Amino acid sequence: TVQIATRFAFREQFIKTSSGIMSMGTDFPVIWLKYSRGLNNLFQGEHAFNRFDFRLDKSFYTKYLGETSVRLQAGLIQGEVPFMALYNSPASWGNFGLYAPHSFATMRINEFLSDRYAALFLIHNFGKLLYRKGKFQPELALATHIGFGSLKKPELHHGIAFNTMEKGFYESGLLLNNLLRLPPSGSLGLGVFYRYGPYRRKVFKENLGYKFTFSF
Repeated sequence: TVQIATRFAFREQFIKTSSGIMSMGTDFPVIWLKYSRGLNNLFQGEHAFNRFDFRLDKSFYTKYLGETSVRLQAGLIQGEVPFMALYNSPASWGNFGLYAPHSFATMRINEFLSDRYAALFLIHNFGKLLYRKGKFQPELALATHIGFGSLKKPELHHGIAFNTMEKGFYESGLLLNNLLRLPPSGSLGLGVFYRYGPYRRKVFKENLGYKFTFSF
């Protein structure tokens, strides 16, 4: 596979430190684009395909309400590729695992396969605006994740249990960050997510995803 990628951040600011150049961010959306070409005539490659990946990140602060972060990502594969080269959606479900931002907390690994997809991750962090008492200053955050996807030829993939996301995958969660301070400058919190919509599971507890949150 041959790839070319670019990142565009309009009016991004930098500072120079003793350890190098550090980004101070930008007030504009940051965009990533990547094109991949699968070769079937080089080093015994067997699949010729085109893959296009897109990602947009934007954060903004609202006075008295906190910070909102938005990530929109999408991908498209043209051509027939094996199971391992498809999009399997960024899933991170576990009985009680570490929270991974911009992933589906209630989705199982390889539960959904797609050759085209789009996902939206919305997180609003109220920060320390809601409660402060001495050193105990928990931060409340709300999150909603949405995903759509489809697979043009699912019959090519035999003996594999999977689903597709044409009807839309939905989950929302509550995060309580900064519950426990960790030396030297970290903190630990808790979160819970609930899966709803067309792909919710019949057993209620199977729609829940419990998470630890860690910040440094």
